[in-house]
Amino acid sequence: MESKNDIQVASKHPERTAYPSESILYCIKMVEKIVLDHGTNEAISRDDIAKSLDKAIATVIMKISSCVQYGMLRSQHGKGYFISDLFKKYLQPVYENDEKNVLLEMFKNPPLYAKLIDNKDNEILPTEERFANLLKGDPYKLNSNSSDKAARVFFENVNYLDLIDSHRRFKFHK
Repeated sequence: MESKNDIQVASKHPERTAYPSESILYCIKMVEKIVLDHGTNEAISRDDIAKSLDKAIATVIMKISSCVQYGMLRSQHGKGYFISDLFKKYLQPVYENDEKNVLLEMFKNPPLYAKLIDNKDNEILPTEERFANLLKGDPYKLNSNSSDKAARVFFENVNYLDLIDSHRRFKFHK
């Protein structure tokens, strides 16, 4: 179970929506490196994750949070992080479409993305720049400092997963 500290929601602002600060593709590469160094069954500390990524702990906190939000890592208070069953499924697909299905499941995990899927599926989205403005209002409630990055990462993901067409129509449920 993830803890509040692992999601980018300031405790003084519980009404704000969490958002991933990194793309799914970035997080996959990050977790693959962690798996390479630590396997898939043991608890992994933030310090060990930072060492695997050759980064300072302070710089990996938001990256870890993104991995938790996508469901690639799960946090267990007092023990550390574990590779999730969802990510293990990604690493060991059985059927041809398993990888794509797991990626879609990862995409719908973050609270912001779940809201966007509910509210904007099969709609034409504004440009990335204007999408950041959409994220500032209800029901998303991102602050001005976060909305640009959240919009950029969302568009990276929808393009990577081919969930947006040339007319900017967002299609999660095809």
